[in-house]
This record gives sequence, C-alpha cells and structure tokens, in this order.
Amino acid sequence: MTRPLRNIALYSSSLARAGQERVVSDLALGFHERGHAVTVVSFLGGELEAELLGAGIDVRVLDRGDVETFRPSLLASLRAAIRMAFVLRRRGIEVLDVHGLGAHRVAAFACRLAATPVRTVVFHSNYPELRTDNPRFVRRTRRQLRSFSHFVAITQSIADLALETGIVRRGDISVIPNGVRIVPAAKPQSRSQIRRDLGFADADRLAILVARFRALKNQRVAVAAMRAVVLREPSIHLLLVGDGPEEAPVRSLCEEYGLGANVHFLGPRDDVPELLAAADLFVLPSDYEGLPISLLEAMSAGLPTVASDVPGIRDTVSADPGCARLVAPRDEAALAAAILAAFADPGWLEDAGGRASRLARERYAAEGMVDRYLSLHERLREGLRG
Repeated sequence: MTRPLRNIALYSSSLARAGQERVVSDLALGFHERGHAVTVVSFLGGELEAELLGAGIDVRVLDRGDVETFRPSLLASLRAAIRMAFVLRRRGIEVLDVHGLGAHRVAAFACRLAATPVRTVVFHSNYPELRTDNPRFVRRTRRQLRSFSHFVAITQSIADLALETGIVRRGDISVIPNGVRIVPAAKPQSRSQIRRDLGFADADRLAILVARFRALKNQRVAVAAMRAVVLREPSIHLLLVGDGPEEAPVRSLCEEYGLGANVHFLGPRDDVPELLAAADLFVLPSDYEGLPISLLEAMSAGLPTVASDVPGIRDTVSADPGCARLVAPRDEAALAAAILAAFADPGWLEDAGGRASRLARERYAAEGMVDRYLSLHERLREGLRG
C-alpha cells in the first residue's frame, strides 16, 4: 500500500453532479479512505460539496455562481487564484491534481505562488478545440501548461490527441481510465418494486439516458428516434434523467411529437443506481465524450448500451465491443433501428449486459483508479527527490 501523503488537493471548476466532478469526488473519497489527507478546491462549488463535507473531506470553494451561466472575469479568476494559493500553502499541499482543461488556468498561477511540488492536469475529454485547426488555442494552452509537471489522460485517444497537437511532450503523460463505484446488482423483487414505484409494469421495456441536458448529449436525437420506436413498439419507454439548459427545448420537442406517454422526464436524481437497475437498455447519443461516467455506471449495473460511435464511447467499450451497439452520431433513424433491434433480441440484451458488467468490474472499478493515481503521485514525488 502507498504510504499516506501529507496532503493531496484536487481542483475542479465546479462540484456539480456531473461526470467529471463525480470522478473528482470518487478520487477524494478513495484517497480519504486510504488514510491520505485530502482537500478539494472548487471554483463554483455544487451539489457534491455537501457529500464530500459529510465524509469529512475539506472543501474550499473560491467563488459562487451558476455552473451553466457563470463566466469568470479576469479579475475574478485572479482573485480565485490568490485564494487557491493561500489554501495550498496553508494546507501544505504536496500534490495537486487539476481536473479538466479550463481549470488549469486558475490553478497554474495558484500552484506557482504556493510552490506546490507535484502538479498534474487531468484531460477528461476529446476536446473539440484541439481537434479543430486552431493553432492560437494550442499555443496558448501549451504556454499555460508549462507550470505543470505531469499530465493524465483518461483514454489513450485523448493522450494521442494531446501529443499530436503538441500541448504535452511524450513521456509527460500517463493514461488512467475513469472508474466508478461498483454497486451490487438489484434482486429481481427489488427491480419489480422500483418499476412499480415509477409507474411501470414488469412487461414494459425501459431504455434510460442519464446526462445533463446539454447540446452535445443529444437528448433531442433520442426523442426524435423514439417517434419511430413507438410506432413499431408502443411498450418501449425512454427515461431521461438529469436537468440543464436544453431540457425545455427537448420537452417541447417531445410534446410536438406526441410522445408524452413514452418519454419520461425524471429530473436530477439521487437514486440513479436504482433507476439503472429497473431499466433494460442504456442510451447515449452524444456528439463526443471522454470516458462517460454514466455509461460506466450503466455497464456496472449490467445494462447493454446503444450509443454514438464517437471517441470516448468507442474507447469505453473497445475491450469488449459485444456489450454495445454503436451507431453514427446524430442519426435518429439509425438510433431508432438499434433500439428496436436490441429489444427484439432478448438473448443479445442478456449477453451484452453480462459482458458490460464484467468489463466494468475488471477495467473501470473506482478502487483501481484510486490506486493508479496514488502510484503516479508517489512516482512523481520520487522523481523530485531523485
């Protein structure tokens, strides 16, 4: 076991209940459970703040604002960086993990002021800004990242993207996949009870999409696909879990298509594992992803998946493609056909669900993710001593 560090800090732009932020939360909880002193620093805070505080983890919020609409000014960012530097120095932070491009800007100044020894940035997405021909963005990002000693990508394709664009150098980046806490599978009677509580019978067939309502998640495409699905199979329902700026337009689209009886808006929920246990199929029609936590949670619950064939999703299931059916992004006809094909083949649903569960447990358990980060921290500290 890695010996306890004096202090580790994790920095995230927010603590909203979203994928990247939940990785930060799970890492903090994992470090804490292993006896390490942990501080979570966040620019905006969010729903996960109370959960972390309840677990006895020190949380420092630098500013307050709405995650969707807040755009920090240069003055606000400078003020936040000075506050963060004060926290890092006062807590004697030895290792700082900064999660996500964008968060690195405030952290770069703060960790230089605080002289934090080990500083890493974790790339969580196949960033479209890097995939487009934007040399000015790349040059600016490369310059801002000079303050950091190492980088982590959550998939090999993200690492390759960072290397191809030149924002990091070969040898300065490691790949550590995201992980999720594996929960026990629901018992049949529990599954039936959850369905009854939601207003569904055992014979109903439930697809579920768990994601913030944002344009890149494409809930609109999922709703459009349901038009064709319901015409063929009225017993199929789609559960939409989450909230966000795109929720109102998606609701309007659902009303326009007359899908109120088959598309259900459940809002943000604290019982996602129970909802997954009640479902038969996970759907994720995103434009792009990093290593989506909602997909990992669905896999750990034993759900097969119908999703977009895009980087991030493709990476997640590449070790066992049999656990998912992937279709072209934004192709509502292909998505509808894949959903119908999945429900028409109970044997595939069972086999793919079993494959998904095994893959999640073997490759994406949170315990393994925590161990890999701690091993990296120790290696980087040893390098400083060497």
